Amino acid sequence: MSERVNVKVLLLIGREAEIVADADDATTPERYPAVEIAAAVNVPEAQLPGTRLTARVGAGHRLFDWRLASDRRPSVAGGLTPTPTVEFTAPASGGLGERITDHLRTAHRLLGKRPV
Repeated sequence: MSERVNVKVLLLIGREAEIVADADDATTPERYPAVEIAAAVNVPEAQLPGTRLTARVGAGHRLFDWRLASDRRPSVAGGLTPTPTVEFTAPASGGLGERITDHLRTAHRLLGKRPV
């Protein structure tokens, strides 16, 4: 049985995603086909950077069976995958900051929740 590990997508380089262990001391990213990961977690490729995932470790220490870290389906070991904390880093003002704030307000409105 393979181990499930926490990882995050650093960035996309062409059609490949750079994946690193979701740990403070992680340093060496590995590349995987972005289309494979995007299809597995039902997220557009362009939205993968910054996404926290879990994956199983297979032969040659290659990762497979990608899932969003907040995916509550039972894992292979019978437990549940953890729910992550979502973090946004952007300027408080200016074009990008205002667009992110607008998107967050819309998301809260659609979910029927008030922003904290």
